[in-house]
Amino acid sequence: MPVPITDATSLTNATAAAEARAGRVAKKTLDKDAFLKLLVTQLKNQDPLNPQSPDQMAAQLAQFSTVEQLTEMNTTMKSQMAQLASAQLSTQTAFGASLVGSRIVAAGDTMRVVGGRSQIDIEAPPQGGAATLKLYGADGRVAFERNLANVAGGPLTLDVEGLPNGTWSYSVSVVGPSGTETLAATFISGIAESLTFIAGVPSLRVSGVDVPIGRIVEVRRP
Repeated sequence: MPVPITDATSLTNATAAAEARAGRVAKKTLDKDAFLKLLVTQLKNQDPLNPQSPDQMAAQLAQFSTVEQLTEMNTTMKSQMAQLASAQLSTQTAFGASLVGSRIVAAGDTMRVVGGRSQIDIEAPPQGGAATLKLYGADGRVAFERNLANVAGGPLTLDVEGLPNGTWSYSVSVVGPSGTETLAATFISGIAESLTFIAGVPSLRVSGVDVPIGRIVEVRRP
C-alpha cells in the first residue's frame, strides 16, 4: 500500500532538493577531473553491441592527456608569475630604500608650494619660447596662471615665486618663435624623504608627493 505524502514530507523533500541545488556550483571551465568523469560515463553507457572503436578511444585519451598537461602548465605559470612579482617587489623596495636622502627627478605633473615658492623641472621644446605656468584644482580647472617669460629649450629647473600654497597639478606651455604652442614635459623633483607603499606599490615621498619607483628618470646624489 503506498504511503501518502503529507505536506510536511513534501516540504522536507523540497527543502532538501533546494539545498542540494544550492550546494552545486557550476564550473565555467572543463578541468582534467571533469573530462575524465565524462569519459568514464561515456564508457559505462555505451552500446554493448556497438562499442566505441579503439581509434575513438585513443583520440579521447589523447585529449585527456592534453587537458592534463595544459592544466599543469597553467598551474606552473601562475606559480612562476607569483614568484616573479614577489622578487620584483623585493627589488623595487630595496632600490627605493637606497634612494632615501637623494635628490629625485621623476615623471609627473604634481607640485607642492610652500611659502609661495616651488621648484619645478621641465623639458621645453628645442626652440624654447615664452612659457606659461598653469595650476589646476581638484576639479581639473585652471586655478592659477602665470607667465614665466622666455625659456631656453631642453631640460630646465625653474624657481617660481608668488604661487598659492598647496599641492597642485600643473602644466607648462611654451610658445615658440613660429607661434606654435607646445606642452613641456613636466617632472617632480626634490629630496626623497621616505619610502612608502601606495596600494602595494613602493613609492618615494618627494617634496610631499608620493612618486612610484617606476617613474624615476634621474637620481642626483646630494
